[in-house]
Amino acid sequence: GNSSSLGFAPGQMLTGNILFEGANNGDRYVEMNGSSGTLTIGPTGSIKTVAGFGGTGYIGKTSQQFFGGGAMTLVNQSLISAEALVKTLNVQPANGLTNNGIVQAIGGAFLNLTGLINGGTFTTSGTGKLLLNAATLQGVTLAGVAEVQANSIAKGGLTLNGGQLIVNAG
Repeated sequence: GNSSSLGFAPGQMLTGNILFEGANNGDRYVEMNGSSGTLTIGPTGSIKTVAGFGGTGYIGKTSQQFFGGGAMTLVNQSLISAEALVKTLNVQPANGLTNNGIVQAIGGAFLNLTGLINGGTFTTSGTGKLLLNAATLQGVTLAGVAEVQANSIAKGGLTLNGGQLIVNAG
């Protein structure tokens, strides 16, 4: 619904699909249930914004939460996908993201990454774009367009695989 949240217990594995949908412009959250810990998106799970979504999505946001927060460590073994035209999916787990799956921004959507980002391939297509805000990238491959917004660094390698890195001043 409009301005809604799902809170996960530490150690839980997501095996289904979470779809941020609906034309309402409220925020949608995936967060911890008040205790710090790890949420794993399992091999059959996914978190996506879908076409027609009118709000803003958050994964791991630690302020303005419904369940009292808790620092999230996020492990992706499947799919995190921003697919809603000119809408943003914010991935900002306090204790970092380990990506062993697919993270993408397609169809004119924006995927905003904050914090420590470990491994994997991050892709964009069409006018989709990755936004890096205070992100630390380690061993990441970029296949698409990423825009560095502020205070972001690459440690231990950033590979551009046909990708484009845009660095904004400011």
